[in-house]
Amino acid sequence: MEGTREVIGKLNFLYLSHIHFDHCGGTMSIARLYHEMTGEPLTILCPGRMFIWLRDTAETPGAPVNLISLGELHADPAIRKEQEGKLGISGIYLAPTMHTRDSWCVAIEAGDWKVAYSGDTLPNPDFVAAGKDCDVLIHEATHQNSLAEQSAAKKHTTVSQAVEVGREMGASYTILTHFSLRYQKLPPIVGESFPDNVALAHDFMCVTEGNIETWCGATSFLPALFPEQYKDLMKQSGVKESL
Repeated sequence: MEGTREVIGKLNFLYLSHIHFDHCGGTMSIARLYHEMTGEPLTILCPGRMFIWLRDTAETPGAPVNLISLGELHADPAIRKEQEGKLGISGIYLAPTMHTRDSWCVAIEAGDWKVAYSGDTLPNPDFVAAGKDCDVLIHEATHQNSLAEQSAAKKHTTVSQAVEVGREMGASYTILTHFSLRYQKLPPIVGESFPDNVALAHDFMCVTEGNIETWCGATSFLPALFPEQYKDLMKQSGVKESL
């Protein structure tokens, strides 16, 4: 818990890509702890349509928040420039997602780093431009490629599509996340091909400049590390084991 408090106390801001609860459900717990530690309201960059909900929920736990609209940042360069200075970053680049109303992809520059985050979206050319040549791309990869039609219907990205976004973007490293709940034991790795700069996210994963290559290298070893889980995933995917 102390490690968590230390991280939250050092936050410059919190970014929420869209209103779906799996992306914002723990917001008030973070805002309350941040206020307890710093005495300041937590700055949250989020869709404007979330303002009423966040302000109403913030009143109950006593977690004051400072809300900044992603739509306004995208539409007004002057506001964006002003907020970049206040937030301690050198650049923020936004692209509307292809997922739901008032939902955003983002790329943020701070110091020598540029990090891009997809939120939930179909493969998005505007996001590729916003995150061009980033150091790290964090991209949703909800379904395996064999479920591309279902993924498109739900306005999500498949594993191979997310890998391709990283290639087009020129990302140094790509971290795949947001796997469907159908993949309870392992991410959707059956029948997929992963370059050596791609890692698969998991709970409590801590990524640093020093360990990101190790995480990427671990991807190819997952079938050997978890053979029984991999067999279950193959059966679920309709793939027969080779003799």
